[in-house]
Amino acid sequence: MAIDNKLAQAKAQVESDERQRGVGGEFAAELLRLCNSVPVLKDLVGPVADPLQAILETLQRWRLENVRYLVDVIIEGVQELGIEVRSISENHKKFIETDWVKLVLDGVGKAQQARAKGRVRTLGLVLAHAYREGEKKSADLTEELKRVATGLDGGDIRVLAMRGYERQVQPHNR
Repeated sequence: MAIDNKLAQAKAQVESDERQRGVGGEFAAELLRLCNSVPVLKDLVGPVADPLQAILETLQRWRLENVRYLVDVIIEGVQELGIEVRSISENHKKFIETDWVKLVLDGVGKAQQARAKGRVRTLGLVLAHAYREGEKKSADLTEELKRVATGLDGGDIRVLAMRGYERQVQPHNR
């Protein structure tokens, strides 16, 4: 099976997961609709119904934009690797089909909660890297990298990269 097909499968799975996760927002929207339709409740929530609806719609749109951006970054990152399926070991394929897909779905949840697009991009890059590395790196390490990716900003990452570079060029006898 070609990588493009696997990516299409992963994208479809992410979209399906997004629809399922969206149930909470849809549930709130249905409760709001109920409150707007029942006379006693309508009087109770009348002044706040429109702002609540606007907030729900904004939240759903924001989450969906983040998930789409995450998927775009992952697809771009994986396609840039140019890995052909026939060159991937059976263990690597198994990792992609099981652990990696689960990591992506977890990343979808993190992307939905991320405020900054840069953090969503970093999540996507971490997941593309995990795709490349496969079973050579544990899924737990990728989960930790995703956690760090959502907790650090660009400045933090640059400082860590500089520290890593310093350690490479400095003698290790400190």
